[in-house]
Amino acid sequence: MAEGGLCYILDGILIIYGIVLTVLYCRLRQPTEEKPEGIYQI
Repeated sequence: MAEGGLCYILDGILIIYGIVLTVLYCRLRQPTEEKPEGIYQI
């Protein structure tokens, strides 16, 4: 049973790690996406 609990803990850590990486990636992508929008503004 201890191995099963460890598996759930590791899965939770991987999920949190994936969410953090996704948020950081989105923050890096936002400044490059804002520049083309400025061209089309009136």
